[in-house]
Amino acid sequence: MLRDEVWSKLADARELLCIDCMWRRQHERHVSITIDSLKPCPINLARFWFDLFALHENAPPENIAEWRAIARDIGVICKRGCQPHPWLIERAEAEAIRAAYSQWLDDQWRAQERARGVQLRLPMDDEAVP
Repeated sequence: MLRDEVWSKLADARELLCIDCMWRRQHERHVSITIDSLKPCPINLARFWFDLFALHENAPPENIAEWRAIARDIGVICKRGCQPHPWLIERAEAEAIRAAYSQWLDDQWRAQERARGVQLRLPMDDEAVP
């Protein structure tokens, strides 16, 4: 996802472009797209857009604090398989966040079991589901 001021140079506000069309318009309209053109959002981290543009930079962008906050999003961590970009967070921190979230999910599951007075089963449990 691009910042609105960059997107407006490529397309109308409500216009959708596939990636190929976006790059074609970028070339035709001579629009510079850099890491600073990216909107800090989970999609740009989870889908490796940040990484792609970071390859062409010598230093983190000025808004690196925004990117670091997003890098701690559990969806981003899981989508990236705990492989954060080195400018963002350490892998150990990503793994700790994922482990804490996993523990929280387990705790929530057990709380539901206690509240219902039954043991809930998941399809992935060892025992076959009837």
